Amino acid sequence: RRLLITLIIFLSAPFFASFFQTPEVTLFIQATSIIPLVRSLRNPRLIYNKKNLQFKQEALMFMSGTVIEVTTALYLGFTYRNVWALAASIIAYAFAEAVTSYLILPLPKFVRPDFSLIPKLVSFGRWVWLSSSLKYLVNQGDDIIVGKLVGTAPLGLYQNAFKIASLPATEITSTLTQVTFPAFASIQHDRSRLVRAFKKTLALNILINLPLIILITLFAQPLTLIIYGSQWLGLIPVLKILTLFGALRAFFTSFEAILVALGKPKTIAISNLIRFASLFILLLPLTNNFGIIGAAWSTVIAILISSVFLSIVTVIHLKSSPQI
Repeated sequence: RRLLITLIIFLSAPFFASFFQTPEVTLFIQATSIIPLVRSLRNPRLIYNKKNLQFKQEALMFMSGTVIEVTTALYLGFTYRNVWALAASIIAYAFAEAVTSYLILPLPKFVRPDFSLIPKLVSFGRWVWLSSSLKYLVNQGDDIIVGKLVGTAPLGLYQNAFKIASLPATEITSTLTQVTFPAFASIQHDRSRLVRAFKKTLALNILINLPLIILITLFAQPLTLIIYGSQWLGLIPVLKILTLFGALRAFFTSFEAILVALGKPKTIAISNLIRFASLFILLLPLTNNFGIIGAAWSTVIAILISSVFLSIVTVIHLKSSPQI
């Protein structure tokens, strides 16, 4: 699967470069297309550690990758002062993760596959795959539309505002979800205990993320100056809107964890389909009329609609029969 993704990215690179009228990026896309393939080579024993709530080795793997990435980016950036430093750094990160996963964990054992498990795994996994695909289209689709309609310079402002606004969700909530999903799955048949655990997790998520969202909104200008510099001050109006998206994304992710643990990936796929449809209904007219401000509002409204659906359905599932 990852090999197929790599080939698709590599072969479609000229098309995307032409789409954005930036043919010079073709080589960068083709070079970084190897990343999905490299990530697929990580030690599969990581799954056992995650299932057993043992995250030390995975944390070490991520830390080593980050150190290699930052070191590579800084060294090549200061030495050659071109964008290849960034491309090389994310490739180095993928390789560092793969190598470290075999240094910190035993080698996997190769056994004869049990083909009788395939139908059950495919039945469950198809909804996870569909949900991931829709989420990818949603997260990248607005960039494609913005870049095409208003150009690459406003796209840069939009993308960097999106990154800052999403920091609580990507750096805190996603980490929390790594722990809560296997924990929820282990107690999925004890409904009262599961509900209590979910409420505590949601409260903790709000307690951590809400102050950060408020701080990002209040200190948008100094944050932008510190992180990017004065040439990026144009992203501040977009950042203030997208902080709403960051808050909703953190909320959205918490509900996804409990639904997967309950064996309801189809519900998540439906919510992502609702988000996808809402976004692309709003994105074109709002971006055409209001530029990146309109694109930001379309992103916020789309995730708000899907979050309302997801929260209602989650409550229904938690109140239903404990039989999964």
